[in-house]
Amino acid sequence: MIPKFTRCLEKTLCHFPRMAKLCMNYYNNIVKEEINLAQIKSEDHVLFIGGGAIPSTAYRIHQYTGAKIDVIDKDRCAVKLAKKLTGLLGLEESVKVFEADGKTIDTRKYSVILVALQACPHRDILENALGKAAPNTRVVTRCPAHGLQAFYESAPRDSRCYTNVQAMQGSPTMEASLLFIKNEGSGVDEKGHPVICRDSLDRAYRPVC
Repeated sequence: MIPKFTRCLEKTLCHFPRMAKLCMNYYNNIVKEEINLAQIKSEDHVLFIGGGAIPSTAYRIHQYTGAKIDVIDKDRCAVKLAKKLTGLLGLEESVKVFEADGKTIDTRKYSVILVALQACPHRDILENALGKAAPNTRVVTRCPAHGLQAFYESAPRDSRCYTNVQAMQGSPTMEASLLFIKNEGSGVDEKGHPVICRDSLDRAYRPVC
């Protein structure tokens, strides 16, 4: 219900750039936490899965880091609207929007991958992202806030062969952002060791695996 409402709202707001910019502000602190969590730099090639009609996360990552970003969504209408808005914002050279399915896209060329909260099926998208990714690729996915799990597909909090840590999010809809790191040379039955990431305030993120 909530993901569908969000998609419909974004499709409406993207026709009004000023309103769309206000909508983007909701993600400011969330994205800053995720940039610190995944250590995103200007040289990273980032993939954002499930960008919708207003890919706010992609815009903010580029604004804060200078990284180039590919945005995908399987909703053709959302992709068309996102391309138009990206052009209106003058970001078409840095933020590329495509129609594609997160369950099947080849992720090998990306160093960082983010999965939107409303992207579904969440587990299949995450498994595809990690399964095809190059070693050491960082994958960030979002967990719904307590009490809203029934409205979203919950992100898995562990995954064989990978390590994960989390950043707590002070958002009405998000509990946390989880970071998964593709281990180099991991076998199917191997379990990754926890990795601790720290933000700019040197606060340790709590390992969840």
